[in-house]
Amino acid sequence: MTNEPSTNEQSNSPQSPSESIDFASNNQRSSAVSSQPASQLWQKAVGFLVVVIIAVSAIAVFLLAQRLIDAQDKFAAEQTAIVNQLMTKIDDLQNLNEGQITKLKDSQHQELERFKQMQESKLTDLQAAQNDLLEDLKQSRDEQIKLLKEQVKNLPGAPKPAD
Repeated sequence: MTNEPSTNEQSNSPQSPSESIDFASNNQRSSAVSSQPASQLWQKAVGFLVVVIIAVSAIAVFLLAQRLIDAQDKFAAEQTAIVNQLMTKIDDLQNLNEGQITKLKDSQHQELERFKQMQESKLTDLQAAQNDLLEDLKQSRDEQIKLLKEQVKNLPGAPKPAD
């Protein structure tokens, strides 16, 4: 073995002042190179976190939108149910009103029929009373004629009628 430095030692040990400066600049470069992957790793981590945050935000927005759509669907279904109930009630009221109108018409028709029957009955009674009165008047007239004939017979100087 000789006292000559080995290749490893030569490269690591400065031999001249200019080489010693180069060695220092190499050390700076190697620390810059070694720190550069750390900053790139940091940038990649931050980028990944940003992507994760965006993805989580997108999922949250999607879930909120889905909840909103579900709530709107539920609200629309409730509104439809309320409208259907109102339409049913309106139909029921119309049917009730039509039923009441029909009942009222029937009642009025029955009242009119009763009134007609009552009027016809009164008219019949009046006609019967009128006929009875006419008959009574005829009898009364006949009796008065008979009485007048007797009075005329009984008058002094009156001719005697032939019976």
